[in-house]
Amino acid sequence: LRCLVVRPAFLDTQLDPERPEYHRAILVYDDVQQTFLAFSTGVQRSSRLLSMREANALLMLPKQAGSLAPGSIVRAMIIGRLGATASADALGRARDAAASTRPASHHCGCHDAKTTTSHHWSLGILTVSDRCSRGEAEDQSGPRIGELLAPVCDIAQTSIVADDQSTIQSTLVNWCDSLKLALIVTTGGTGMSPRDVTPEATRAVIEREAPGLAHAMMDRGLGATKMAALSRSVCGIRGRTLIVNLPGSKKAVAECAEVLLPLLPHALRLISGANDETGHRAV
Repeated sequence: LRCLVVRPAFLDTQLDPERPEYHRAILVYDDVQQTFLAFSTGVQRSSRLLSMREANALLMLPKQAGSLAPGSIVRAMIIGRLGATASADALGRARDAAASTRPASHHCGCHDAKTTTSHHWSLGILTVSDRCSRGEAEDQSGPRIGELLAPVCDIAQTSIVADDQSTIQSTLVNWCDSLKLALIVTTGGTGMSPRDVTPEATRAVIEREAPGLAHAMMDRGLGATKMAALSRSVCGIRGRTLIVNLPGSKKAVAECAEVLLPLLPHALRLISGANDETGHRAV
């Protein structure tokens, strides 16, 4: 196994001041910055490699107090096959691993290139909750979605609505057809209670389903709790907009974001109609 210097484009975990930590990740190569970006797939607190699943690297986090911010430079232990070079356009949407990134180390023979500027995809966050819509509870999952998807998206619209199918549908249609958002993420209303109608509202407005995203998020959730099987999340496309249903819990939102973040740049590029034959071959 060899170690490389990487730029984590998604990493928000508390470090251990007493000992180093390991964090599993997917590495993709940024041919503009000539370095690797790491997309987190979850914490792995030992060097055992039995539960790595889709990860191809272990980030070797330093022994220190506090957290490691996105854009930090860390080493990685390669544990799987590295994929093909990702497009500069897609990786540019990862905020170039945040504006505060330190200059890259030369431990792996890489050198810094001037960062290119690329817009983020527009994001709408729709929180579906009777209690939050009445002001009886604080929306925690909606803001968390914005934080987790910040490497890829800029928040363009947010709203909190009640568990009412017609209201959810009209909001989704407006955001897709009038605001023309690239991505809409809903949170809440995906369970099995009579008031959980977000999947029905989503299915009523989408033109094509994207079941692979829902399956991948379900698989990730089941790794944390069997209760994830009760989620009925739907993912699909309306026009040039991707709509993704997430559960209402803050913890489940974070788990789903781990799955979505590495996939969104390429998925949104395809939905936008951009010609990305190289990306197709890589996939």
